[in-house]
Amino acid sequence: MQIILQYIRTQLDGISIDFDINDYKPITSNNSIKSLSDFNSLNTSTSFDFNTILIYYTVEDISTGEKKNNLFGVLFLDKVTTSTDGSYIKRYKKYKPDTVLGLNGNSYGFKINIKFDVSNDNASVVSVVNEYSTFSMHMFTDALSKLQKSSDILLNQTYTVNKLNEEIENIKGLILNDHDKNEIKNRLSIIENQLSASNVIFENINDLTSLIEKNYQEILNIYNNKTSVNVAYNLDIIQPSSGISIDNSINNKLYIKNTMPSYNLSTKSVFDISSDFTLTNGYLTLEIELNEFNNYIKIKNENNFNIQNDIKIFIKDNLYKWKSGQSFKISFDYNFPLDLYTDTQQDLYIYTDFNDTINSGNPYSLEIAYINSDVFKHYDGHPIIEIICIDPIFTINNNNFIFDIL
Repeated sequence: MQIILQYIRTQLDGISIDFDINDYKPITSNNSIKSLSDFNSLNTSTSFDFNTILIYYTVEDISTGEKKNNLFGVLFLDKVTTSTDGSYIKRYKKYKPDTVLGLNGNSYGFKINIKFDVSNDNASVVSVVNEYSTFSMHMFTDALSKLQKSSDILLNQTYTVNKLNEEIENIKGLILNDHDKNEIKNRLSIIENQLSASNVIFENINDLTSLIEKNYQEILNIYNNKTSVNVAYNLDIIQPSSGISIDNSINNKLYIKNTMPSYNLSTKSVFDISSDFTLTNGYLTLEIELNEFNNYIKIKNENNFNIQNDIKIFIKDNLYKWKSGQSFKISFDYNFPLDLYTDTQQDLYIYTDFNDTINSGNPYSLEIAYINSDVFKHYDGHPIIEIICIDPIFTINNNNFIFDIL
C-alpha cells in the first residue's frame, strides 16, 4: 500500500536552488577557495541552519582525465513535523568558530547507506537490515572491526615468534663443539711460543741498544760529510717559473733568483696618439695586452696631433687574468692636449673584461677608470695614471679597481 502525505505550505522559505554563479561572488572571486570548507574559514562566512543534504557523485573519463559532478539525490535529515503554525522539517545549527571570542564551532557526520554495483553480468544479492535494527547493525559492525584487529594482532605475534626462532637457531650455531675447542687451543699454543721467543730478545736488550746507537752515529757521520760516502740532493724537482730562475751550476748549491723587473713590458710599450690610435665610433681607441705582474705603457704626441675626440683604452685580459694587487701604469708625455690647446674638452675612459665575465652581452663592458679632461690641465698635460686591481672576480657594480693619478 502506498501512502502519500500532502502538506500545505503557509510560509514560503525556499523552493529552488540558485544556480547563478554571480550570486556566489565571495567564493568565485577568491582563487584560494576550493570547497565550502575553505569558504567557511573566511571572516565573510557566518553560522547557518540546515535540514537537507545534497549528495553528488563524480564521473571520471580515465582516457582524458576529465571529471564531471552529478547530483545523486537529496537527503532530508528528518520528517516533516506539523504544528499549528505550519509544517516544517527539523533544522540543525552549524556554528562557525569565533576567533575573537574564543568560541568553538561544531560539525556533523552523516552515514549514507549506498551500495554501487557496476557489474551487469553478475548481479549480487544484498540482504539489507531493516531500518528498525540500526543498533544491532552497529554492534555487528563493531564486532567485525574488533575481529579484524584481533587478526592483525595474531599475525604480528606470529611474525615475532618466527623471528625469535631464527635468533635461537643462530645462538645454537655459536655453541662450541670439540673441534672448535681444539682449534682455539692450538692457536693459544702458537701465541705462547711467539711470546717466549720475544722474551729472548728482551733478555739481550743491552746488545740491541748498542746496535741502535752505533747505527745512529753512522747516519750522523754521513749527514755531516765525515765519511767517504757522499750525500747528493735531488735538485731536479725544483723548476723555474714566471719571474723566477734556478741556478744550480755550482755543485751542492742552488740559487733561486727573481728575474722579474718592476714592470713587465710588452714588445711595444710606447704608443703615439696620431699613429697607434684608431678612430672608432667617434672615439680614439687603443687595445693593449695585459701581461703578468705589473704593466707599464707610455702614450706620446710627437706630432702635436689636435685631439677632437674622447679617448678609450681597452686592456685585453684574455691571455693573462687580473690578479689581486696587480697594477697597470699609463704615463702621458708632456703637453698631451686633452684640455690645454683645444676648444672642446675630451675625456679618457679605460675598460677591461674582454671575455665579458659580468655577462653584459659585450666585451670590454667593465669600466675601470674615468679621467676627466680637467685632470690633464691640472697636471700640465702629462699625468701618470696607475690602475690597481683589488678584486679579480669581476662584478657589474665596478668595485674591482682603484686608480691613482700621479
